[in-house]
Amino acid sequence: MLYVEYSDLYIQTSFGKTHVIIVGDKTKKPIFTLHGGNGINPLNIRLFLPLLDKYYFIAPDVIGMPGKSDPFRNLNSNKNDYGNWICEILDEIKIDKIMFVVSSYSSAMTLSLAKIYPERISKAVLLMPSGIAHGALLPIMWKMSIPFIKYYFRPSKKQWKE
Repeated sequence: MLYVEYSDLYIQTSFGKTHVIIVGDKTKKPIFTLHGGNGINPLNIRLFLPLLDKYYFIAPDVIGMPGKSDPFRNLNSNKNDYGNWICEILDEIKIDKIMFVVSSYSSAMTLSLAKIYPERISKAVLLMPSGIAHGALLPIMWKMSIPFIKYYFRPSKKQWKE
């Protein structure tokens, strides 16, 4: 249990119904936070609880991931859908510009917004960002799998040095 003051609301976006948790004292400055891929809001909020001394959180459940938003993942990371979805939430709650504090895959979602609407972000903190760099899968797998297979069949200190 987090034992913090909160309220929640539902926002209809063009991508589906989005559940948003508002955590903390609304007289303080707002922070927008998103949970990582297949994460949940309570764990995400717990990461940033010390910030509640000076801020309150706006924390939507990402559509298609665990939580109370629509369960169907119809947001495409290759088409800036996450950025447009976040912008629709900000429009609905009437916030033009806000600070973001995110972790893991939600960093990529935030950068999607930064790519198309950078003016909506006052500051951004990306904790353990993932999903922000993309590359060809085959070369990555090749570089990882060959050393693994070699070590698996002939474990030795020499294999670690290659």
